[in-house]
Amino acid sequence: TFVLRIEDTDPERSTEENTQIILRAMRWLGLDWDEGPEVGGDFGPYKQTERFDTYKAALEQLKERGAVYPCFCTKETLDAKREAAEKTEGGYSGYDRTCRSLSAEEAQARIDAGEPHVWRLKVPENHGPIEFDDAVYGHMSFPADVMDDMILRRTDGTFTYNFAVVCDDVNMAITHVIRGDDHLSNTPRQVLIYEALGAEVPLFAHLSMILGPDGKKLSKRHGATNVEEYRDRGYLPDALVNFLALLGWSLDGETTIIPPEELCRIITRSAALMGMRIDADGAMELASRSRGTPRIANRMLRRVRDFAQVMGDGTVDGPIARKALTALENTYFASDGVLEAETARGLTQRSGMRFDTSGD
Repeated sequence: TFVLRIEDTDPERSTEENTQIILRAMRWLGLDWDEGPEVGGDFGPYKQTERFDTYKAALEQLKERGAVYPCFCTKETLDAKREAAEKTEGGYSGYDRTCRSLSAEEAQARIDAGEPHVWRLKVPENHGPIEFDDAVYGHMSFPADVMDDMILRRTDGTFTYNFAVVCDDVNMAITHVIRGDDHLSNTPRQVLIYEALGAEVPLFAHLSMILGPDGKKLSKRHGATNVEEYRDRGYLPDALVNFLALLGWSLDGETTIIPPEELCRIITRSAALMGMRIDADGAMELASRSRGTPRIANRMLRRVRDFAQVMGDGTVDGPIARKALTALENTYFASDGVLEAETARGLTQRSGMRFDTSGD
């Protein structure tokens, strides 16, 4: 399902004009969404500014769990602390948790008195490394002790991006988060929020950014500032989609023109590589491309196990998953450190999967 969600929690950059530019550009490119603005869907509304009630509910849930606390430190106080810390050898390491030690009674009294405050996430002091699997970068681990108690709700009552996006992903039943690797640093913070809400962490895939010739992020100095400017210059939408699709990816190293409908078919089929869809062809594709280290193969097995059709008795549909695993087991590799068949066989045995072979 292609979901379009407008993340407009930044009041300075998010305007109705900018939103309409996004919608017009998507339509011009032929990127029609299944759920989203002006289309609707089961998980709407699809603008974050229209979903504040869900964020408030999530914050109340965290309050009940004791996972958040109010912070009354003013911007001037925080700026002064930052400036002083930056002059020391250690430098600034984030909010010093001054208000975390306030008693519940004192905090509530100050709230009742109308004192401005934000709400911060109470990062567990005994939290081990923050870990998650990324479909591109592999297993990631970040030390929790360097994470400060991030703000979830601002003094004006609006909610921060990291909090809103996690709430939306949970409420919209998002299973895969595919985005630019400039968001990789946000991910451990978001994992902490998922954990605080008691929600399952989705599969992340952080893709390389599209950069300019100078190796820097695209900006006005690199040319057109939005998609519609290319349209006005006479570019065809299919040509622009084709160009974007081939940035950082190629079909076979030779093909340079791929019609949109063929591109959709290829991408849908390749989605099995991240467990987004498992069918007979996708499973074979998945297995055939697992030619790499045992870590890659193990990740592939997890995707098959997690996303193959699980039957009512706990078995896995044989015609789908068995093809992927059989192809993996029958794959032999050279002695250059890549996966051998015996290793693959052991991985399948350890995957804990039982097969329903009645359909074979």
